[in-house]
Amino acid sequence: MTQIYYGDEMARPLIIEGTQGDATLRSQMEWKYNNPEVLKHWQLLGMYRKNHVAVGAGEHFSLEHDGNGTLAARFYDKNNHQDIVLIGAGLDNGKLEIDVKKVFPKATRLRNAYTTKKLPVVNGKVTVMVENGVVLLEQW
Repeated sequence: MTQIYYGDEMARPLIIEGTQGDATLRSQMEWKYNNPEVLKHWQLLGMYRKNHVAVGAGEHFSLEHDGNGTLAARFYDKNNHQDIVLIGAGLDNGKLEIDVKKVFPKATRLRNAYTTKKLPVVNGKVTVMVENGVVLLEQW
């Protein structure tokens, strides 16, 4: 499970001299720090989480792929609400072809919420441009 700590949107250093364990994640907050790119990254992740209950409450299924990082689908189906997402983190930047047949079997187009690009599904596969190691696919 991934945890986001208050202040991650400011790219705090994860190594703090004299600390041990997760105390390194509780460093002093730098209130005057301003990095629009880092803030945008965390805003995109937060908005995706807000829009998709499957991110936090869905069933998790790891997907195989070539390269580094994690690629997973999450399925939520409760109380007459269905939500499906495909999430990639720690991936190699650049083009990545993903087989989405088992996740989005009827999709003809998906959207990468991280880049806002609409992507055609061709023969059950989608080609995405990975940025900052992240892919956030949703039905479109």
